[in-house]
Amino acid sequence: MASTSIQTVPSSFTSTFSKPQPEYDVFLSFRGEDTRYKFTDHLYHALVDKEISTFRDDKELKMGEPISLELLEAIEKSRIAVIIFSENYASSTWCLEELAKIVECRDRGILTVLPIFYHVEPTDVRHQKNTFAEAFAKHEKRFEENPKKVQKWRAALTNVANLSGERLKDGVHEANFIRSIVQWIYSKLKEKRSNDTEDDLVGISPRVEEMISYLDLESTDVHFIGICENSGMGKTTLARAVFDKILSQFEACSFLENVREESKAHGLKTLQERLLCDIGKGGLRVKDVHKGMQVINDILHNKKVLIVVDDVSERSQLETLVGKCDLFGKGSRIIVTTEDKDLLASYEIKIVYKARGLNEVEALQLFSLNAFHKPHCENDFLEYCNNFVEYAQRIPLVLKVLGSYLCTRTKNEWESALNQLRAIPHEKTTKKLRIAFEGLGADEKKLFLDIACFFKGEEKNRVADILESVYFPDINLKNLIDKSLITLVGGEKLWMHNLLQQMGWEIVSEESEEARERSRLWHCDDVLDVLKNNTGTKHIEGMLLRLPPEEEEELNAESFSKMYKLRLLKICKVRLSCLNYLSNELCLLEWHDYPLESLPNSFQPGELVELIMHRSCLQQLPSEFSKLGKLKRIDLSDSQNLTQTPDFTGFSNIERLNFQGCTRLHELHPSVGGLKRLILLNLKDCKCLKNLPYELNLESLKTLILSGCSRFKKFPRIGRNMRSLLELYLDGTAIEELPPTIRRLTGLTLLNLQDCKNLKSFLSDIHSLTSLEILTLSGCKCQPPKAGHLLGLSPIGSSIGATLTFPRLISFLFQSFLAWRYTCLRIPIFATTALSTYCFHNVRHLEPEPINLLLSNSFSKLSTLVTLSLSDCNLLALPDDPSCLSSIEYLNLSKNNFICLPDCISQLSKLKILFLDHCSKLKSLPYVPLSTRLVSVQGCTSLENYSNQVVVWTLGVAGFTIITCLGLAEDEDGTIAEVSLLDIHLLWQRYVKDQIHQMEGFCHVLPQIEIPEWFKHQRFGSFRPIPLPSNLFSNKNWKGIALSVIFVVPAHSNDVSPGEDTKYFHEFYCRLDINGDLIAFKVPKETYVGSFGLWLYISHARFRKHLDERSCITPFIGTSSPDVEINMCGARILYKQDMGEFLQNLGQKIFGSPNDLRGELKSQLSRFNQVDWTRNHLSDYIFPQIASSPRWFAYQNGPAIKTQLPADLHDYSRWLGFTIHALCTIQMKNDGFNYKRQAQPKA
Repeated sequence: MASTSIQTVPSSFTSTFSKPQPEYDVFLSFRGEDTRYKFTDHLYHALVDKEISTFRDDKELKMGEPISLELLEAIEKSRIAVIIFSENYASSTWCLEELAKIVECRDRGILTVLPIFYHVEPTDVRHQKNTFAEAFAKHEKRFEENPKKVQKWRAALTNVANLSGERLKDGVHEANFIRSIVQWIYSKLKEKRSNDTEDDLVGISPRVEEMISYLDLESTDVHFIGICENSGMGKTTLARAVFDKILSQFEACSFLENVREESKAHGLKTLQERLLCDIGKGGLRVKDVHKGMQVINDILHNKKVLIVVDDVSERSQLETLVGKCDLFGKGSRIIVTTEDKDLLASYEIKIVYKARGLNEVEALQLFSLNAFHKPHCENDFLEYCNNFVEYAQRIPLVLKVLGSYLCTRTKNEWESALNQLRAIPHEKTTKKLRIAFEGLGADEKKLFLDIACFFKGEEKNRVADILESVYFPDINLKNLIDKSLITLVGGEKLWMHNLLQQMGWEIVSEESEEARERSRLWHCDDVLDVLKNNTGTKHIEGMLLRLPPEEEEELNAESFSKMYKLRLLKICKVRLSCLNYLSNELCLLEWHDYPLESLPNSFQPGELVELIMHRSCLQQLPSEFSKLGKLKRIDLSDSQNLTQTPDFTGFSNIERLNFQGCTRLHELHPSVGGLKRLILLNLKDCKCLKNLPYELNLESLKTLILSGCSRFKKFPRIGRNMRSLLELYLDGTAIEELPPTIRRLTGLTLLNLQDCKNLKSFLSDIHSLTSLEILTLSGCKCQPPKAGHLLGLSPIGSSIGATLTFPRLISFLFQSFLAWRYTCLRIPIFATTALSTYCFHNVRHLEPEPINLLLSNSFSKLSTLVTLSLSDCNLLALPDDPSCLSSIEYLNLSKNNFICLPDCISQLSKLKILFLDHCSKLKSLPYVPLSTRLVSVQGCTSLENYSNQVVVWTLGVAGFTIITCLGLAEDEDGTIAEVSLLDIHLLWQRYVKDQIHQMEGFCHVLPQIEIPEWFKHQRFGSFRPIPLPSNLFSNKNWKGIALSVIFVVPAHSNDVSPGEDTKYFHEFYCRLDINGDLIAFKVPKETYVGSFGLWLYISHARFRKHLDERSCITPFIGTSSPDVEINMCGARILYKQDMGEFLQNLGQKIFGSPNDLRGELKSQLSRFNQVDWTRNHLSDYIFPQIASSPRWFAYQNGPAIKTQLPADLHDYSRWLGFTIHALCTIQMKNDGFNYKRQAQPKA
């Protein structure tokens, strides 16, 4: 999501160099054997899904192996270190070395540290007790000759354990715990990012404020605003800084960077899809540019959006991506950066900010930061610095590059560079940058030119692998980064400024007037000139041919015979009659749509690292294609003529094999079983493939895909070293059974057996797969195992002796790994665990009779399984004992024959989403646990209470549960319309506004660690008097007061207060000193454990008449639970114009942002339900009451209400009906939640 991304685009401004430039937001330090595949994995993916760049080392360290330099550098280049102290953390010397480095960086002020005590006591860590004491006893023996090392580790443990951290105890939900950690990190990073932007980028702050004034954010009009200036002046940096600062004020946001380059390289259609992804339509693809414009118009219509279109060069780019003002909702802002002021005028963009350059002081500071790593220059270099600033024309990019080049150089070198700069005309910016290029070493120059011509935007590690044998890329890449000639985006992608790339192109072009005499060819006309006219030469080392989508060209193959120094070849969509030669010096061969059936027999590329030939016509690779020890990747996907693979014996370093869509491939060479470094093996849709080698023992393999291999019958035996496998896809194969050795896959998280129709039996000891999160058996027609009766279905009313097998199974399967904001777990939202059977009684029975589900105890041992789908299983009932489903968070029971569901569903304490769609016989909804976020009952035609409605229940930690009972809608193409769940955010806001308008108070509780800056009066502990404006009483815009309180609820509190409710609730109260009225509210003990935030809105109507001449007001917050601690509080006087910000801040804490809600809820549910929430619907509310009954209700006597009706009521045309209000409490009992009336109903 671009709107919440913390990655930054390389800028023309510079950051200070007094500390390392962060590449990662978070570094995770953890003990692999304790938490790698569970807690740490869930935390990692929760961070990644929030677009928090996270370093997690995935390597298993062998005994005695020293800590890698990469890890120590990653710590240096991170903003926050999260240390997960677990039982065996101290037994790892690697962990302790990490810890010592983290403490060192913290002491230097470059790293924030968050300790997490994962089922360990902080005092054990602090004083090295229990398992920590045992570990150090061994370390002291092992390092007897180096006691200072052990002492350093002890000091580091004590140091970090004394910091304020988070502690996970038994009984605390990991989901909530992880969510609070991620929220803390996200808030801390947002603060750091804001500080980095304001403090480190020279001259950015006043320009940001000036640009924001151009935006006129108070206006509800739609504005297009241009930022115009020459390249290198910081347009993109300014746009990014403004975007980051104001994005939270919009419903949807997108930053489309480098539009000019991206549109040339990938087309405008790709940019349209990126825009749709940013605003929450991540899975949406468009057919063409015109269809994309329609989709964007439909989705963005009436939405308040913030969009930046960066580096626009053509009018068509704006027309295709953002259209005109009437496309967007009120208050939208579209920022366009460009060098072409005439383009802005032609598009009628009248508000244009001319990006002003740096003044003399700012320019000198920027230059000094790069030349001396401090904001001022050395005294004896002052004259030089002033001259460089003058001749660089104060252009930020030039100052940055030249400053980095001159760093640590002598005065003579400074004098020489200055003389070169004086000789360059002012307008020749790239010539000025070239001074830094000329100061590079030979290998650094070649590497820079390769990146400029072929690898801009590619992953750093991939480029390093490809060029490893040529340039020693790791060292040289670091030097180029230090010299500000390239940078890293998100810690992994190589990037350079457009002017620097242009400089590289100019350098190559100057090698010769003839294209054939140059070292690198990337311009389409130059490449075609060489390949069509057979003018290839020994000078050409790299070639890139990227044709427009619909074009093909006929080439002369003889051209390649003269290019025997060719190292890099990226080419597609060309026609050849033959090919007799390719350079054996090739490191990269990427040739899409290769038109021939074979490669040249003489082609034996010993330097080849990647072979990528999508959609080729190859039948097989040549037999001579062997002994390729540097080859790491083969990708021949969709090469439909390929019949067999080569002998892999000589491919000792291969990591990725992709033969997806090779429909005629019938054999995989047995040598594949010996590839010890293989990580991915993708054989999807290889429909002629029948088997694999007898045994698989691939110790590094993480993903094996055999999906759609319809003739594949027998799965091989699993070797003892297959411990790394995480995902196994066997869906759509013809396998009949799984080998018993599959139980060795103890790290397996995903097993997909969808539509394995020949499967005769299923693994009886499934509980051996202790890490399994996703199990899919959709469409299987197999017998349940006899031993243990793992899964079984018993017929209802069937004849004696009926045989049990599987019926129809689940219809939807989504296998994406996503982190739900409210669970913070790495879980597949809609990946299904379809466990069903069918019953055939007689060949005359066309439909199976309804059946009951039986789940065994062995299934309950799958404590990691979080998603279960039993859709379309012909089920009549579920088991009354829910223990076998205790870990389930996503439950799909759609398309079954339920009339009602058992109350035991309320005991599924981790359940987040429940689907009951198209259960046509369902008459009533079950009680759901407080954790539930969404209940979907689309198409339940017999449902009595909620037909065609959307109902909001404000229950649980997350604040509300949405129950949707809407019907389906179809679009013009006959497909089900995509859901628009952004309206859920608006629905929630409507709910809050209703309470604010109808009542005199509002309350919301949610997991929270700190109080937002929006609250002005903040302090630790209780409130102090809050000053009141002198004209407050007469101010018509005054709405009341908003309060926020952070309190900590222990996991096991002592009940000392009398009363039945105290068993289940913590009671809180708020009182204002001016009138003494109490506002009481209750928090369920079982649901609320840890740090929480209480948000209160108190209407002025409750205390306005008591103000008199008061100059201050003091709120008091108290609780009847002695173990509950109130940590912080904040307040703000609330005016009418602040109400939107109050709801926005609260919504930000609940959803992250409207855009986040779309990205996390809509992107999954839209594909499953395909419901248009924007159609007419009815919304009802059940909400927690925090104040006395609203005085608006006229009759307040009960338990029954009896009121006299006006005599003429039936003739009164304006009579609408009745409203009823009742106060209820929820009591926790062993069998779930029961609802009871607490007080009198009111009408």
